[in-house]
Amino acid sequence: MNLDILTDIRRERFGEIANKLMNNYCILKKDSRDNSDVIYRFAEIEFYLYSLDTPDEDIDTYYRDCNCVEWFFHGSGVDIAFKTVRDGDELTQFGGILVRGVEIYKENASGEWELTGVAGGPRVSMYEIFNHSIGMPDVVPIHDTLKNDRKINKTTRIGIKDKALQRFVFADIDWNVPTERIIERKEKDGLYHVRLKKTPRKYNPTV
Repeated sequence: MNLDILTDIRRERFGEIANKLMNNYCILKKDSRDNSDVIYRFAEIEFYLYSLDTPDEDIDTYYRDCNCVEWFFHGSGVDIAFKTVRDGDELTQFGGILVRGVEIYKENASGEWELTGVAGGPRVSMYEIFNHSIGMPDVVPIHDTLKNDRKINKTTRIGIKDKALQRFVFADIDWNVPTERIIERKEKDGLYHVRLKKTPRKYNPTV
């Protein structure tokens, strides 16, 4: 990943960084099942930044010792990490951008990128991005045909009790787009069957 926008991390820049990331970049994966490219567009992200200068502002940030723009996996999902700052053996600043939701795009028969589904929720998004991947997915500039200036809403984060406006989500996102998922259900024969189905999944986060 080569994201120059993440080399100068300050809270007052979160809105600027979110706009550039969500409207100009995407995650690219090579899918092992059919060797196709899959584009994941950032649809919902949250910023986390611990700093020794303001230790009480973001106490929910997971500890990490990372270089800039590494993938950082944790119990809630996956972050694009900021560079950890050290003073000797003390970590004085660290954090990252939690990927909370993505839109899924694949090329259709005409070679055009087409929206094929959504993944909502940080762990669901992580599994969607990294499962069945040949190599490590990468953050790259978005394809020109998908580049536009979509409106982004700024809110407080999900499940965090502070009032920091550090969550960014597309204003026009539709979390109920039918998406191919593995579904287990009891059918007419009385048995449980596991199938691939295009189905919506309820994900309507509120703050």
